[in-house]
Amino acid sequence: MMKILLTFCLALFTLTTSAETGSYNWTLKDHQAHFADTYNDIVILLKEFPQVLSNSNYTAKDMDFVSVNEAWLEFTGETVCAPGDERLNYYSITFMACPKDDPTKCIVKPGEMIPNHDPCI
Repeated sequence: MMKILLTFCLALFTLTTSAETGSYNWTLKDHQAHFADTYNDIVILLKEFPQVLSNSNYTAKDMDFVSVNEAWLEFTGETVCAPGDERLNYYSITFMACPKDDPTKCIVKPGEMIPNHDPCI
């Protein structure tokens, strides 16, 4: 319960920060994020999207991705977990990026919530 509350607070903070710094238009498709389990892999995925800030000249190559946060949100509606059942989780990535020519103008971007089916253990 505490983990869910903490993740919710983090998501709320990043959404607020995002709203104050501009809108973004990148998405992580399918389950790519699930397999990006290292910092470098995630940065490579993010750099596939050329325009990081809309209404600006900054692109991914102009940014330093300085922090990446991974979080799991879990639905715990079912208390009984029979063998073979699946549990629905959501995977999200939050990252912070700074323009190389002005490190004071960092942006925080919450990731898209990606459904992920895990076997119930």
